[in-house]
Amino acid sequence: MVEANGDDNFSDDEENQMTPEQAKEALFIAVKANNVEEVKTLLEKGQTNATVEKDGWNPLLWASCNGNEEMVRLLIRNQAHTPY
Repeated sequence: MVEANGDDNFSDDEENQMTPEQAKEALFIAVKANNVEEVKTLLEKGQTNATVEKDGWNPLLWASCNGNEEMVRLLIRNQAHTPY
């Protein structure tokens, strides 16, 4: 646990900040694992879902191939279809 003194006093937001690359990776991991709640959380934090992996896959394609209709609808509501 971090003490509430000096420079060690961080807010939850500061501790949970991810770089754009980490956020992109977290979104792909959540989509591949069919973790709808984590995908919702990442999208609420502003993670873009229009990213593409180097092999051409994106979150919408992963969710579709996994047959996860709820996640597909969630991603479309959050503009995952814009590359198409």
